[in-house]
Formats: sequence, C-alpha cells, structure tokens
Amino acid sequence: MLFLISLFFEVTQLTGIYGIYPHAYRLFDVDDLMLNTLGGIIGFLMAPLFTFFLPSREAMDSLSSQKSERVSYIRRFLAYLIDWFFIGIIGFLLTSIHLIPKRAVSNTVEVSYEHILYDIAIIFLYFVFLPTITNGFTPGKWIVRIRIASVAGTRVSFWQLLGRYTLFYYLLGGLILVPLNQQVQEIATPQIRLILFFISFSALFLFALHLIINFFRKDNRLFYEKMSHTVSVSTFKSKMPEIDH
Repeated sequence: MLFLISLFFEVTQLTGIYGIYPHAYRLFDVDDLMLNTLGGIIGFLMAPLFTFFLPSREAMDSLSSQKSERVSYIRRFLAYLIDWFFIGIIGFLLTSIHLIPKRAVSNTVEVSYEHILYDIAIIFLYFVFLPTITNGFTPGKWIVRIRIASVAGTRVSFWQLLGRYTLFYYLLGGLILVPLNQQVQEIATPQIRLILFFISFSALFLFALHLIINFFRKDNRLFYEKMSHTVSVSTFKSKMPEIDH
C-alpha cells in the first residue's frame, strides 16, 4: 500500500498531473519511490511506540466527563457573579416601581442602614428561601449546572441553607463589610475605628487563607459548607455510552 501511494505521486509528477500541464514539472525518480516507501514502513513501525504514551479516546472522554462533574471554585464563583447580577436587576425593578428607596440598593460608599437591611432580606429570600423550593438551585447555579445538596445525598433542607448562608453572608460578610459602613464609622471613636478595621481585615485575610488551603485539598468544601453539612454538586449528566459487561 505504501509503495502504491508513493508510485501514484511519482507518476503524477512524471505526467504533469495526468496531462493537465503540457510538460512534467518534476521527474520520475526511483530513489524517491524507494525512500518514500521505506519512510512509510519506518513510520508505521514507530507509530505504536508514540501512541502508547497518548491517552485513548475512552480515557479522554472519561477525563472530560470528570471535569464537567467536578464543581470547581471558578464554576462556583461564576454562579456567584450571575446570582448577584440577577439580584441587581431585582433591586432595580423594586426601586423603579418605588417599593423600596434607591438608597437601599445603592452601591456608593455611603452605605445606609436601609441598605444593610435590604441585603439581609434579599440574601434570605434569594439564597435560602428560593433554593429550599427549587431543591438547591438559584438562577446562577442553574446556569452553570450546579446545586446545593446535603452531604448525605438527600434534598437540602431549609435549616441547612439557613445555616450555610448565615455563616457565609451574615457572619463572614458582616465581619468584613459592617465595620466599614460609613454610618458605623461616623459614630465610632478613632480607637474603635481602628479595631473595626482590624476585624474587617482579619476576617478577609483568614477567609482568603482558608480558601487557598482548601483549594489543594481533596475535600475542598469551605467552613460554612462543612458546618452546615452541605455541598455543591454538579447536575451535569454524562453522555458517554454505558458499556455492557
């Protein structure tokens, strides 16, 4: 077969692509015929040596499926951004129909008490109440195909979601953001302000350190997940055909 392929090209060159050109632009060379055939044989014999180190198609499909089923921090962060984008739209609609004042959803430096109360309410409704009804889904999680579940593999409960997001948003978020609230800063003495800044910085630093450490662990659940006995699971369904044994 290799000899015939090489012969085909040599004849093509000799005949000027079978008469399309009036003169052959190259000559028929027996040495080329022999070398091309020998090179093809050597390549054929060496191919298994190189393909041995390459993954099989089944292994590549399996790896792709595993990566899709794994819930990475990047995937979770993307869901977080999408959810807060939707929360922003909700806030815009509520202020547009004058159900809440604009200062309650304002993202300016002058964060008011109304803004804090609004955040508490919207976090409860969006991240606790809604996933309780939708079996662990929020719009952001549904888009990236993940949901919150109990570590036991059962449907996540209202109390688990409440514990999860109380720890994450109300406790951790409160320790980071509330000390920096302008109205809190205005009524605090310089010494109290320094203490509040230290609390905020320490909470942010410890969480960042916790995040980095857990990134390299097999069980990469964060503290609020472990304490609430919840886990982020993928809803991706593998399309690989099952092999009958």
